[in-house]
Amino acid sequence: MQYADSILVIVLIAIAIGGVASMILSKNIKKILFGLEPAEIASLFIERNTLIESVREGIIMVNKSGEITMANASAYEVLSLPKGKKLIGQLIDEVLPNTLLPQVLLTGEQQLDRP
Repeated sequence: MQYADSILVIVLIAIAIGGVASMILSKNIKKILFGLEPAEIASLFIERNTLIESVREGIIMVNKSGEITMANASAYEVLSLPKGKKLIGQLIDEVLPNTLLPQVLLTGEQQLDRP
């Protein structure tokens, strides 16, 4: 009987610690997700993609290391690339050799209205 009491105490302590840890974890995840629920995040993602695809100008997004992460259909038309060509994952200066974008990523200095 003594062992049963000590096991019960250990189980109750473990449940309490687990409950507190899960509350802390859920608050941190909510903060990382800007307080949005998964359905709201999915909706924002769909809206963003729809907006980017509806723009007639070519849009190419790159990450900090210069890899293309997204390109809309107009970007393929402007660059005269076949629709099946895969841009995502390529370096921007491989696709656009004369671009100043790698310099912009390094310095943070804008390059506006340059030919």
